[in-house]
Amino acid sequence: MLLTFSLVLFGWSTYLPGFFHEHYLTNSEGKYVAFGLGHGFIWILILPIFFGSLFATLLIMFVVQELAYCGMFSSFTCLHGSIAQSSLHTVVTAGKELTITRDDFSKFQQSYLTEWERNKKIQSVGAVPFMIFWFLEFCLMAWSLWSLQLGFKADFEDERVLRLETHWNLVVRLTFFMVHSLWFGAGALIVGFLPFGVNFYGFRMRQLCRELIIKDESVKEDLIALLRAHDLNFTVWFFRTAPCWLPFYILIVSVNIVGHSAGAARVFGAFDP
Repeated sequence: MLLTFSLVLFGWSTYLPGFFHEHYLTNSEGKYVAFGLGHGFIWILILPIFFGSLFATLLIMFVVQELAYCGMFSSFTCLHGSIAQSSLHTVVTAGKELTITRDDFSKFQQSYLTEWERNKKIQSVGAVPFMIFWFLEFCLMAWSLWSLQLGFKADFEDERVLRLETHWNLVVRLTFFMVHSLWFGAGALIVGFLPFGVNFYGFRMRQLCRELIIKDESVKEDLIALLRAHDLNFTVWFFRTAPCWLPFYILIVSVNIVGHSAGAARVFGAFDP
């Protein structure tokens, strides 16, 4: 709600002064008046819906991800009665030694793999918008690299400089895209890296299993091996969220953010308020 409210205010302050400018509202031709008023009121209505839907969708995806993880985590109740009675965290904290038979492990394995398959099906659907996002991010690198080649020095010949000096709302607009842009700012970090949260779930699950005290050491080794072989990472087409892929995605976002910042720096450097 806080992000939606703040970004809507930014969006209104950057675009509404342009739509409600006297160039449109005092023009003798009716089409200009209709254009300014129409776009202005549509912007007032659409912007909260857009940002509200965006963050609500991300929240829903996060909740579904949490529920899928809870489903997989509940499989541990099949491993031992003590875990079913309390929880895996409680058993680990208590340091209680567990006697887990091969039959118990087989039941856990069947339950875990069932939930793991369900999680993969959910990920195959949920990965689609993130795949589109990262594909566009990759394509935008062409412009960002070109912008980086031009450097950060002030560009007094850029036609945007005069516009910034004439219209204050364009200064706010450029600042808005610099900080909150879905492709070149904080929006890219919020949207793009949400799926990488599954790495924490997998790490935490394996960590708890390593801390379990199991009488039969071979069962513990098979348990950890099962979790490693069936991790929680997104593996859909080119989209991978394994930790080894994280530097690659960080590089893409970094190039786009720095490239866009370079373009803004060239304009702001020549801007004389």
